[in-house]
Amino acid sequence: TRVRSSAASDVYKRQHMMKDLYTRLDALLRNDAGARGFSANAGAADMDALVKAFAAAKCALIITGFPVEADDGHICCETDGPIGAAHIARAFCDAGKKAYIATDELCYPQLAAAVRLRAPNAELIKLNGDMEELMGLGIDTVISIERPGKAQDGHCHTAKGRIIDGWLGADTDEEFESLHKHGAKTIAIGDGGNELGTGKLFNVTRRMVDHGEDIAAAQTADITLASGVSNWWGWGIAAIASVYLNRNVLPDEHEERAVLRAILDAGAVDGITKRSEESIDNIDIDKHIALLNEVHGMVKNHLDKQAE
Repeated sequence: TRVRSSAASDVYKRQHMMKDLYTRLDALLRNDAGARGFSANAGAADMDALVKAFAAAKCALIITGFPVEADDGHICCETDGPIGAAHIARAFCDAGKKAYIATDELCYPQLAAAVRLRAPNAELIKLNGDMEELMGLGIDTVISIERPGKAQDGHCHTAKGRIIDGWLGADTDEEFESLHKHGAKTIAIGDGGNELGTGKLFNVTRRMVDHGEDIAAAQTADITLASGVSNWWGWGIAAIASVYLNRNVLPDEHEERAVLRAILDAGAVDGITKRSEESIDNIDIDKHIALLNEVHGMVKNHLDKQAE
């Protein structure tokens, strides 16, 4: 009986440790570094559902790519989105799962640059509205990260309310919804409330975010993840994969800097400053690295305790 009690106690302690890690991870990633009002008021994510969804997934589609107007007037992809998407794809591949990673024509070169460095085993897809192709891939999990989502008026908007439908090469709202109707679990990641799938936080966006009444995305997802910067949830999913695999699969500082440099060289710009510079959402890369190192510390501490 004492042996059974000890074993039950060990299981309880491990479950408690895991829950504590995920609670602290979610709180860390919801740090509203850009003072936008979205992540600060979103409330805690359903981490239990997220962990179960990752464990159950066999084939994931990750959708990203938010176009912006650069300071010289040309339209291109912003630095938030492709990096986090590549980290998520890598986490799924490391865990032995199939990962497709997708965007449309405009953001494809930047996403491809990120995938080459971080997720070479993932398969890139250029979205063009062909639902039949997507339906035949066996996708059971769809993750949107920093991808424009339609507001109640049926249009996609920038953070300042500008309609950008003409910049998009695929109706990813429709694709997201269709895959969900066919049984796929849906996960949405955003930092401003105008991102695909963040409709569960529609009222938060309308009340707390500048231009929220115009830009709030309407479509919902099974699981919604708010973050100070959407890319950060790439580390969050990698942290979950690390616990799942019992080894740290987070990107290191060198990899994080390299993938940013790669997408800048491919034509991305900071989504807020609109310039090609080593920042994401007007936050210098060094500050992102500091947060990444905190996530590393949390995961290392957890894995070390699990090994005791």
